[in-house]
Amino acid sequence: MDLLRDRFDHCVNLHSDDPALLSYTDDATPVKTREDFIVSIWDVRVVRRGRQAGSYNIQRQWYRSKGDTAVLFHEPQTLLNGTAWTHYSCFKSLFGCLREHGHRGIAINHDATDRMLHGPLHNLLSTHYALSEERALLGLPTCSTTARIARGGFGFQ
Repeated sequence: MDLLRDRFDHCVNLHSDDPALLSYTDDATPVKTREDFIVSIWDVRVVRRGRQAGSYNIQRQWYRSKGDTAVLFHEPQTLLNGTAWTHYSCFKSLFGCLREHGHRGIAINHDATDRMLHGPLHNLLSTHYALSEERALLGLPTCSTTARIARGGFGFQ
C-alpha cells in the first residue's frame, strides 16, 4: 500500500496546478463466513452455527491529470454499522480530496457508492468538497471539516 500511496501523492504534488479528476468508489460488502451444521437423529435435532463476519468496506480512488494516472486501494475495513458517517470516516482515512493535499488547479471530484447510503453519503462528501474549496480560496490551511459538517454548516441536514 505504501508504494501506491507514494505514487498517488507524487502525482498529486507533481500536477498541483493542472486540471485533475479524483474518483472515489465505496462498496460495502457483507461477507458470510458462517457455517450451519444440522444433524437429526430420530427425534433429536442438533444445530450448530458459527459467527458471521459482518460487512466490510472496500474503497478505491483514481487520479488522472495530464497523462498521469494513479490508483489507491485500502484493505477492506470492518464496518461497525452501515451509516453514512461510518462511510465518511472511511473516506477521510483513505485520502480525502485534492484541495486538502494542496491542489490549486481545476479539481473534479467524483464519488460512486451503492446501497441506500448514496444520498446521505453524497451530501456529506459534497459538503466536504465545498468546505475544502472554500478553505483553499481563502488561503486557509487545510484541516478536517468533519466538525463543521456535524454542526450543520452549509445546509447539510
